Amino acid sequence: ERYQEARNVCDSLNINMTSYLNGISGQLKTTPYLVNSVMDFINELKPNGILVPFINDLHSDHIESNLILTRALKKSKISLNEIKILNYEVWSFVPANVYYNIDKFSKKKSNELIKYKTAMQVVNYKRDCIERSMYHGICRNGFISQIEAFYCISGTTYLDLMEKHYPDV
Repeated sequence: ERYQEARNVCDSLNINMTSYLNGISGQLKTTPYLVNSVMDFINELKPNGILVPFINDLHSDHIESNLILTRALKKSKISLNEIKILNYEVWSFVPANVYYNIDKFSKKKSNELIKYKTAMQVVNYKRDCIERSMYHGICRNGFISQIEAFYCISGTTYLDLMEKHYPDV
């Protein structure tokens, strides 16, 4: 069900290049298969940037996503100094160093968020995202606007932080 909700959002946004970890929501585990899948995706696409939940986010799926990405980056063929890892906010604020004004897109974002009906049964993500982006807008601009905040670091710095945070990675 969660996969189909994500697929519907991607279709609505005309995003045709996606990859899903195919884990069970709330039960994601780091496996060699998932690490190799992400590594293959990175090697094939050679992205300039990768978005991942913030390292300190304590949601188990977000921790596992970071562990999978860390192991995949270590095995990949890309230059870690040339890739940017953008940590985004879900359950915690980030020590933001990159901001993006979403005033033009906030209504569209809200409309897409409500398509995640399964998640919306637990938490009103639409409200949470609007309030967080308005908080950043007020703090950055001194007036009401909506801004997304990211902690952007190089792949090398990301691996260093992950190894300090999770020594067994």
